Amino acid sequence: MDTAETRRLPMYGAGELTFPVLAFGNDEFFDRDTHWEEHSHPTHELLWNETGAGTAFIGRRAWPVTGRVALWIPAGTPHTGRTPAGSRQRA
Repeated sequence: MDTAETRRLPMYGAGELTFPVLAFGNDEFFDRDTHWEEHSHPTHELLWNETGAGTAFIGRRAWPVTGRVALWIPAGTPHTGRTPAGSRQRA
């Protein structure tokens, strides 16, 4: 039986890092339930699940992340998240 995976990412303030590109994309298929510990990004993030439905947690709010509902997370915003096995997530 597969167990859930937890990922740890760093905390960044908005604009803390500079990047030589204007946009960066990520596409990942999850073969097991995955949870991200609290983290933030130095750039804004647009997040959606192409398949499956995940959840992002910002403060006390839970936001659905699906193929029909994308989530814009401003740079420097602390957040956590989870997505079930079988999901394909894009950012």
